[in-house]
Amino acid sequence: MHSIRERIPRLFGLLLLMLLAWAHVRMALQLQRAYGNQEVNHPEVTYSRNPGMLSWHARQRYLFGGDLTGATALYRQALDIAPVFIPAWLGLAELYNDTGKRKTADGVMNLVDRYTQNIKRYRWDKILVAYQMQRTDILQRDLTYLIAEGEGQDKNRALRMAFTLWPDPKELERILGDGNLPVLFRYALRTENTDMAIAFWNDYPKVEAALSSKEILSFIQLLMREKRLDLAATIWRQSFNSKALFYNGMFNKKPLQTAFGWQIRTAKGSSWRIEKANLERPHPSLSIRFLHEENLSFSHAAQIVPLAGGHRYLLKGQWQSKELTTDQRPFLEIIGYQCQAQPVPGEMIASSQPWQEFTLPFTVPESCQAIMVRVRRTPSHRIDNLLGGEFRLADLEIVPSKISIAPLVEATR
Repeated sequence: MHSIRERIPRLFGLLLLMLLAWAHVRMALQLQRAYGNQEVNHPEVTYSRNPGMLSWHARQRYLFGGDLTGATALYRQALDIAPVFIPAWLGLAELYNDTGKRKTADGVMNLVDRYTQNIKRYRWDKILVAYQMQRTDILQRDLTYLIAEGEGQDKNRALRMAFTLWPDPKELERILGDGNLPVLFRYALRTENTDMAIAFWNDYPKVEAALSSKEILSFIQLLMREKRLDLAATIWRQSFNSKALFYNGMFNKKPLQTAFGWQIRTAKGSSWRIEKANLERPHPSLSIRFLHEENLSFSHAAQIVPLAGGHRYLLKGQWQSKELTTDQRPFLEIIGYQCQAQPVPGEMIASSQPWQEFTLPFTVPESCQAIMVRVRRTPSHRIDNLLGGEFRLADLEIVPSKISIAPLVEATR
């Protein structure tokens, strides 16, 4: 049997645990009321030391109960506890503005404006009230601040509001300043607002220097989707390919997989890789291996090339093959891009051949601003139609042609 002296500490510990459990339950119930949808009958008593909940209940009373007096009292009680509690001041400004006390509301907003200098917290809430009050001075200043210094959702909200308030790009740039120009461009690009992105891009030195290659490629791709090939080609040449007509024909860079670079996909029944230079080949090459599993319709390696319409060109390069099967083997083909055009196919490569040069003449129609060069293979109609073997391509380039236009077939689709 335990003595009474031994039991007393245990009973005391049990009592202490019960008191702590009761305190936690009480706190949980209070928090549930605070953040749930249930109204508290006397928030001024229940939350007498909580300015956040007093302000929340003040807003509920005003918006849903029309209780102007009660809401004002709760806001003032919150400010008695925390004199610089911004949500309470903003609530009073909104309340005074809605009830026609514009001079008082402006005075409160001026006070909030001083309290929130150079801080991010509550800045978006302040912008919303300033928008309701048509305080363009605060709107311009705070949107500029959030766009430059904000992060995440607040920054995106500020950008969305700025683009809505000032749809003219020149006005938007004037209000938000040159320093925000790259941010504005990125938002226009992300939301595919092509006209705004183009307008911001016109200040090229200010924007381009702040952008990554990936962002510029995304812009070029957007312009291509919108069929604005002239500008897309101009930016492409400025930023990526100022010297050659054909990009990365030596395969000494990774495929860009976008814009006017190589776009190479893996087709079922095949694989591809970029092979490094070796003793046999002084330059890297594109190697496509066919696995003898599919009767492929292949067009999975291609490049869109911006070219002037009405001119003649030569596609030149070198290729090699090893043990290609079936009567239908790979060939190079030129088609129009975003224009009516007749395909210009080259000859099929032999089943097996060493590295050899090839040329493919073509003419770009007047209606075209770009063509597509692609590796092509059409399905075979024979019984033994599964494509196997290996195909390699290297040293591709496009050069202007001096051959007479008469015998050439136009590259139209």
